[in-house]
Amino acid sequence: MSLELETSGWYSRYYRENGNDRNDLLSNPEVLLQYQATQGALIKALGRIDSAARSQSKVLDVGCGSATTLGQMLNWGFTAHHLHGVDILGDRVAVGLERFPNLKLSLGDAAALPFTDKYFDVVMESTMFAQITDETLAKSIADEMARVTRPGGLLFVADWRYAKPRHPEYAPVSKKRIARLFSVGQKVRVVDRIPGAMVPPLGRRLSRWAPSVYYPTRRLLPVTIGLYLTVLERI
Repeated sequence: MSLELETSGWYSRYYRENGNDRNDLLSNPEVLLQYQATQGALIKALGRIDSAARSQSKVLDVGCGSATTLGQMLNWGFTAHHLHGVDILGDRVAVGLERFPNLKLSLGDAAALPFTDKYFDVVMESTMFAQITDETLAKSIADEMARVTRPGGLLFVADWRYAKPRHPEYAPVSKKRIARLFSVGQKVRVVDRIPGAMVPPLGRRLSRWAPSVYYPTRRLLPVTIGLYLTVLERI
C-alpha cells in the first residue's frame, strides 16, 4: 500500500470512529493537557538550540499536516523561510499554506524527500510512525530523515510507544523500533527521551475530570506516559 493511501485511510478511520472534534482544543476539554504535555516535550527539545541560532536554523517537519507545529515555532525565534514541511495529503498542505503562506510547505512523499543531503539542522515527525505498519516503508522514511540531517543536527521522533488494543493499524514506536528504524549507533545517537502525553484513555479522562492530578500521576506512574519525544543526534 502506498503512503498516501495508508495515511488517508488512517485519518478517515480515526475521525469516523472518534468524531471531527476529537482533537479540537476549543470544544473538547479532553484535549488540553494532552496537548500541553506534548508541546512541553517539543519546547524542551528545541531548547537545545541556542537562542542566537534559532533564526538561522533550517527545520523540516515530515508529515507536517496543516503546519500547526511549524506555525508555533514562529513565536519561538525561528524564521519562516527556514521552516519546511512535507505531507502526503494535499488538502492538509493547502490548509497549512492558507494559514501560514510564508512557510515552505510542499506536497511530497516522506520516503523520497526532495532535499539535498545534510541540509537541515532539525528534522522532526509527530505521531507518524505509529500510523505506518509497513516496516519497509517506515525504514525508508527514517533513512530519508537521517539523510537530510546535517552531522550534529537533531532528529525529533515524537510518537506513541503503545499500540491500541485490537487495532492492527497502529504500530508502537518503542525504543527498539526507533533503534532499528534510525540505525542508532551507526547513523544517529540517542541524546534524550522526553515524556509527553499520557496514554489517551487515561490522559483524556484526567484532562477533562481531574486536571490537577494529571502531571502528578504522570510523574509518579511513568507507565502511564504514552508518547515520548526521542531526541537523536546525527553522527
